[in-house]
Amino acid sequence: MCFHFQNQPQIEKEIDIQINKEIKKVLSSKRSFERLSQSKREYEININKINQEIDNRKEQGKYLEKEQENQIKKEKDLNSNGSDKIYNYKLIIAFNKESSIMITTNDNDRDVQEFKDGQSQLIQTLKGHEYDVAALYFMKNSNYFIS
Repeated sequence: MCFHFQNQPQIEKEIDIQINKEIKKVLSSKRSFERLSQSKREYEININKINQEIDNRKEQGKYLEKEQENQIKKEKDLNSNGSDKIYNYKLIIAFNKESSIMITTNDNDRDVQEFKDGQSQLIQTLKGHEYDVAALYFMKNSNYFIS
């Protein structure tokens, strides 16, 4: 027995519409999934780049630490009295116009010395700088200086 409905073409059309809607949903979901997959791949690439940069910086840090250790070892080797104390001197020298007075730095102090015949004799040590002296300058027409 076969039933035939009068509205069968209309029902088939509705079924086709519903099928097309479901197909569109599936395709849309597939595109969304592909976009998410692409985003995930990009995220993983970025994470790998970041991890590589971290590794590079760690290696640079190890290299710098090793260089610093080598420098300290060299300075210790140069220290003649065998102690572990490291001396980092920064010597600044300035002469007056007549080259008769020489000022030298000693950390945050200044030593005023008489300079004659290639020899120097300490006259006075000036104290008062909070930090190491970074520069010395004699005035052109007097024996005043700036430090």
